[in-house]
Amino acid sequence: MASLMLINPSRRPSKRRTHRKASPAQLRALAKARRARAGLHSNPAPRKRRHHAMRAAHHVAHRRARRNPIGSTGIMAQLTTAGIGAVGGLATNAVANLLPLPASLQMGWQKEATKMAIAIGLGMVCKKAL
Repeated sequence: MASLMLINPSRRPSKRRTHRKASPAQLRALAKARRARAGLHSNPAPRKRRHHAMRAAHHVAHRRARRNPIGSTGIMAQLTTAGIGAVGGLATNAVANLLPLPASLQMGWQKEATKMAIAIGLGMVCKKAL
């Protein structure tokens, strides 16, 4: 009698109980309760009703809407940093071309090592000047 033997047989699926899906209204109510526990509010903030006598006696604090955290200041900081790096690279190349270096320092890996040394030196000089 021929039989088939498997090296890594997979487990047989178990009979699981099917769970009932929540309706969209139930999901919204659950999300609202979760936000309330976390202290988050909808945007724009709902207005609270106050009595006129209380309004005269207490200062009403205004709530601000949450803004997008990624603004133009983050982009400008990145562009400024990139610009400084680009100017530093150009200055390093200009100084390396102006210096009277021997031919052995102008070829191969010595050229890259020389440019690294020039970049570090320019950084130290500019740090004191700026």
